[in-house]
Amino acid sequence: MVQLCNTVTHIIDENSPLYDISTDELLSGEHFFVVLFTGLDSVISDTMVARKTYHACDMLVGHHFVDNIKLAADGLYIDLDAINDTVLRPDAELLEADEDSTGEDGDNTTESNVAYSTAATGAGASDVNLIEDSPRGPFVLLKA
Repeated sequence: MVQLCNTVTHIIDENSPLYDISTDELLSGEHFFVVLFTGLDSVISDTMVARKTYHACDMLVGHHFVDNIKLAADGLYIDLDAINDTVLRPDAELLEADEDSTGEDGDNTTESNVAYSTAATGAGASDVNLIEDSPRGPFVLLKA
């Protein structure tokens, strides 16, 4: 049993295998991520492994997980109803949206996997990519 609530983060810098892959390329559908967690079950003293695969349709760019830890008079609680909830970062810019297409009813509809990013600011600022994961939730790709 996991005793703590954690967010797994991977910083994409020059040491990351994802460094030379653009956000558009990651979301193209040609890439996927396999996340493995290994731990020790202290009750039965056995190794436990959890595996989850994330595809482009599972990725949200420019979002972050909402705070689902609540402080009450008698302690901290994790709101499991909000464990998968994300929000668009307020400083995110719309980078790309799929082209408008005509739907079956003749109306213009947009089918989109919208890519969001946060612009780097300041002299010499470089883009830093973060990947966050919730054990049961969506895969979130943030580009700061």
